[in-house]
Amino acid sequence: MVATLTTIKHNKMRKKLPDSIKTMLIILVLITGTDLFEQLPWWSFVLPVLVLGVIAGLRHWQFSGFITGFIPGFIIWSGANSYFDLRLHGGVLNKLGVLITFPEIVVIIIAGLIGGVLTGLALYTGKCLSGREKPTDINSPIVI
Repeated sequence: MVATLTTIKHNKMRKKLPDSIKTMLIILVLITGTDLFEQLPWWSFVLPVLVLGVIAGLRHWQFSGFITGFIPGFIIWSGANSYFDLRLHGGVLNKLGVLITFPEIVVIIIAGLIGGVLTGLALYTGKCLSGREKPTDINSPIVI
């Protein structure tokens, strides 16, 4: 019985991993592509991720909605802040760090967390809108 449950769980994880990687790569491309249009507002990157969540839900892709969205959002926002910090010789993040009394690395991590949370919520919301995934009940245990 235990071996059977372990086998079932292993097969689910094996199916989930390629869909998660595929979704993360698509999100990285979507966010980078959205950032190329300078006339769009800063929050516009969440709209294509929301649409991707709906499409992924309708196509029955197996992945964790929030975590799969959080990781690429964190990478893009942290990476972009690091890139601009290096490109502008630390001018912007130094001034921002002095303004809020945090070192540069903390500003980069906070920006990454904001981007990750927004992207994760957008992907999870899109997946829920497709009707394939139900929002988690507060009283139910969280399964990772």
